Amino acid sequence: MSYHYDENELLRSLGVSSDGLQKESSNPVVCKKKKTTTPYDRYMKTCRRIRMEMLSRPMCRKLRPWPNPKLEGPFVISRAALKAKLTDRLAYLAIPKEESDSWKSYYSPTVSRGNKIKIISERLNALSKPKPCIDDMDENIVSTRFKSKNEWLAYMKKLKIFGAPRRTPPSPLEPKRKKKPLETIMTRLEPLSLPLNRPPNMNEKTYEELYTIKSAVLKHNASDRTKNLAVAKPLNEETLMDINYNPLDKLVNAKKYIATDRIKELSMPKVRETPKTFDVKADAFSVNPNALKAWCSPRIKRLARPIIRD
Repeated sequence: MSYHYDENELLRSLGVSSDGLQKESSNPVVCKKKKTTTPYDRYMKTCRRIRMEMLSRPMCRKLRPWPNPKLEGPFVISRAALKAKLTDRLAYLAIPKEESDSWKSYYSPTVSRGNKIKIISERLNALSKPKPCIDDMDENIVSTRFKSKNEWLAYMKKLKIFGAPRRTPPSPLEPKRKKKPLETIMTRLEPLSLPLNRPPNMNEKTYEELYTIKSAVLKHNASDRTKNLAVAKPLNEETLMDINYNPLDKLVNAKKYIATDRIKELSMPKVRETPKTFDVKADAFSVNPNALKAWCSPRIKRLARPIIRD
């Protein structure tokens, strides 16, 4: 389906109309009070009129042949196109590019005669085969026998070296140490090397200094929380009326209380061992009782397993 306009609409868009648009565009009505209009103003006014008339018409919903012969028909070639001359640049660009045979899919590389006759050695055949997997069940393990004790000791020495865990190799470059010049360091070292001149009995205070109240403490204002805690708790009315009341007497219920094993254990003072005078234990195989109660984490259990090497 196409919505092309007919020839009249195209003529109106170009400024040529049967309704008198061309006449209006050539002789526009100019008001006397305003200034004279420019050609650009006349052109814009004509375009607006053409646009308004095209929008006022109903949209065509008919089926038309596509491509429309009125629009896509044979166009007239201009005289300038007939007289045009081809430049050297356009003539050079019009020549098609020559593609090389190496980029074609059906190209087969040439092989020299010597490579065709070449016989592959046994070493190349062995290298071309894939390496056997370590976990292959068909692999035969060859046991080595040692003729003397020295060979066995040398083998064990190498096994110890090869079985040791790998360490990070040392850096081939020396570390860059930033050293300060001695002149800047000596300015700080000289005062540090001298002993401090402290007066004798510097930390001893007199009786008056210890037991006199400072002026800042006398001016201190207690907070509401401190004042609330400083007030004694009120006693019961029956307790206030009792003349023989003794605050140190224990309650009847407290006298019947039976302490639990946990409270008895906490009430006992801790017996601390005397400091050790020697580093060697009397019993080397004794285990700390706290270590017997310890729970090993999964990480420690994993680290406790021996390393199984292939």
